[in-house]
Amino acid sequence: SKVRTKRLFNALDRDGSGAVSADVLLRCTKQLILGDGFKGDELITHSTLRGTKRRLAYIREEIENAHQEELKWRSRIEAQQEAQDAVLDRLVLCMWSPAFQQQPQPELQLQQRQKQQPQ
Repeated sequence: SKVRTKRLFNALDRDGSGAVSADVLLRCTKQLILGDGFKGDELITHSTLRGTKRRLAYIREEIENAHQEELKWRSRIEAQQEAQDAVLDRLVLCMWSPAFQQQPQPELQLQQRQKQQPQ
């Protein structure tokens, strides 16, 4: 079947190059026929390990990409916080400036008008 053929190919493709040389194919076939030190379990294990290594490499890459994305977001948030802090600092300075403190406060003006109105 195609699945068995694919498994055999993956087992024979020890270096993961996607190719199996004629020499490797003939040697493994001979060992399979003669039973000459050929261990199918070893091939399957090797193939499984190679696939696991590929999946782990993919997962590592995805984790690294997620980490880089997190760093970008943190940088953006920090920049926004710094900008907001700068605006707040300017507002505080304005509120403490003598010109701002000398301006009539709306609440005080309203209270003064209410006191001045006859009842």
